[in-house]
Amino acid sequence: MIRFLGIQIERKTDILALAAFVISIGTLVTQGINLMQGPEVTMQTPRQVMFFEKTYPSGKNYLLVSAQMVYFNQGSPGYHDTMLKEQAEVFVGSRVVRLTGVEYVNTQVEQRTQQLVVKKLTDALPVTIEAGRHAAHETVFAPFPDQTTRDADHYVEFADFVDSLKGEATVKVVLRGETFSGERMQVECVLATREFAPHLKRKDWSAPSCHSN
Repeated sequence: MIRFLGIQIERKTDILALAAFVISIGTLVTQGINLMQGPEVTMQTPRQVMFFEKTYPSGKNYLLVSAQMVYFNQGSPGYHDTMLKEQAEVFVGSRVVRLTGVEYVNTQVEQRTQQLVVKKLTDALPVTIEAGRHAAHETVFAPFPDQTTRDADHYVEFADFVDSLKGEATVKVVLRGETFSGERMQVECVLATREFAPHLKRKDWSAPSCHSN
């Protein structure tokens, strides 16, 4: 006779039944853990970040940023999530430029003139990230002030940004995303100023390689 968890086991068939019982309990525990985990969304660091300018109705040219945003949902089947908001912060010395995702776009460079062409696809609407899959889009981050920060932290004239790069070895860009389930993610890019500042000044745009901090 064998005792297991207070249960007396006397025959081979009882042992087989107990094994099936233990397996079923393990399966239920695993399912319960997956149920509590829900969606698991992560953000991938983009290969590059784009700096460019846009002329506003006031006649001023302000700094904008774009990046290819890629999200993975490693949650269990059925646990989808929705990307609600994306933000970018550009750190130049002690200065921080705060921008908000406003549009999904496609950017291309015109081969003959080397001018940047930004084609708007849609406003930055919520995006569903299905369980076990990924979602990707190129986002434009633009000035979008709120009540907690100064307008000057958002509206930065392009020429002033270019001038602020002088004497700075690197620029850091932090990209953030927030989902409906409450997931808050961020990735950081460190950009070598010498790799993009001259091109940015000549062409009014540049797409330096993004390195993890």
